[in-house]
Amino acid sequence: MWWLYPYDDSARLAWVGSGFGGQMPIIIPEYDLVIVFTGWNTFGDTKRLCYREAIERVLRAVTKPQTSTPK
Repeated sequence: MWWLYPYDDSARLAWVGSGFGGQMPIIIPEYDLVIVFTGWNTFGDTKRLCYREAIERVLRAVTKPQTSTPK
């Protein structure tokens, strides 16, 4: 299944999929990113990375931090 998932203060949408055993494909068009998290949690007894945290981690890794300019 696929969903549109809001990120970046809900101003943008990522395409997020949910697959068997914790597979998680994420597409972020604004950054030309296709991300796939693999997993094997078929029994549901371990914690799983949530969509928001996955998106935030990847975006922090690929974008430059915003810095304010002194006046």
